[in-house]
Amino acid sequence: MNDSTMKLTYNVQLIPTLAKYRGREVEIIDVDDELIINKVEIQVENGRIKKVLLDNECRHPNCNPWNGEFCLPYNIKGGKWNDTIAERLIDTLKTYHLDDCYDIPRELFRPKEPLF
Repeated sequence: MNDSTMKLTYNVQLIPTLAKYRGREVEIIDVDDELIINKVEIQVENGRIKKVLLDNECRHPNCNPWNGEFCLPYNIKGGKWNDTIAERLIDTLKTYHLDDCYDIPRELFRPKEPLF
């Protein structure tokens, strides 16, 4: 990392609350511990978000299972790191975008109404 690169590490507990699938949004009412995010590492380069890594134990559907990199949407990736982007990132981490994901851990979460 060079002088303009920062690595921000947060030990947090983010519990998924929403699943999006085929144009529908459904509240998540129960999740297995494997789906709870306990650590987030944010790499910021020149004041902009470069990448986000999640803890190895987390099985977030939008996280690469091989390297732990979270797939950032375009409205966040490259965005200037500030409170607004931080809030947007937290909301994104708590949401499963199931139309474009690595895996759908159906047995590990329960939506409020049928999703599939």
